[in-house]
Amino acid sequence: MKVGLVGTEGMLGSSLLLGVEVASLRGLVQGAGPALRMDAPAFLRELKRSPAIRKRLNLYLFVLMTQITHMAACARYHLVEARLARWLLMTRDRAHSNEFRLTQEFLAYMLGVRRAGITRPRATCRSAA
Repeated sequence: MKVGLVGTEGMLGSSLLLGVEVASLRGLVQGAGPALRMDAPAFLRELKRSPAIRKRLNLYLFVLMTQITHMAACARYHLVEARLARWLLMTRDRAHSNEFRLTQEFLAYMLGVRRAGITRPRATCRSAA
């Protein structure tokens, strides 16, 4: 189950900002595109060298923590349809596209439900006439 989504606005390894040098989470790349990588010692050196970078990344960490809190509440209190809508909107924002490829199995994994939990029969539309 996912706990956060990261796009061009963010990063993995935010635990380094808190002085924790052991990663307890894994990242899963969902789409193609460029990414930058920096090893932990170089990152920590840059944090010491630039208070402006540290300040920006602390703000990012605050937003990330808020996002994770909202996702946890959503997972607990909202129906699968609402959780799916939230995930699709967040993915659209990070993909910078109205189109992305995924499977029902992948959606179920990301929402922490069985595949059958996201499969619904199509509703038929009836005219008022």
